[in-house]
Parts: sequence; structure tokens; C-alpha cells
Amino acid sequence: MKHTPGPWAMDDGGNIFGADGNPIMTCGPYAIDGTEESYGNARLIAAAPDLLAVCQEILPGLEALCTLGVENIHLKHLRAAIKKAEGTT
Repeated sequence: MKHTPGPWAMDDGGNIFGADGNPIMTCGPYAIDGTEESYGNARLIAAAPDLLAVCQEILPGLEALCTLGVENIHLKHLRAAIKKAEGTT
């Protein structure tokens, strides 16, 4: 899977920029309507590369715990979230 490397940042207009300062996504007035929810959505988009990296980083440790007989439903959810982000669902 290829995407613009993080970290991403958001400006006051809800526009998302890559680490190099180039725009990733321009939300515009229809997506950023001034509500806290629309800004929350933009913040979540901006955090996506960091969230994916953390999920990928902790997956092996959680898998190792499960091989020790520790059943963890979160492992299933973590794998599903990573697959969704990578477009492999």
C-alpha cells in the first residue's frame, strides 16, 4: 500500500498537508462547515498515518501474547483496522 508518508498536519481550514508541506486533501467549505464534528473528522484524517504506524508496530507484540495462550479480541479488531487502512479488506 502506498500513501503520502506522515506525519500529516491540518490547517485552520481543515486542509490536510504532508510532512513536505504539499496538500494531501483540500476539504473545502462543504466538508469543513465550522462545526466541531467537521474539524474532528479532519483531525482524524490528519492523524491516519500515525495511527496506522502505531497499529502496525504493536501488532507483532500482541500476536506474540496470543501465541502464549492469551486470547484477545482486540487482535482481531487491530488486524481488521490495518487491513481497512491498507485497502486489503
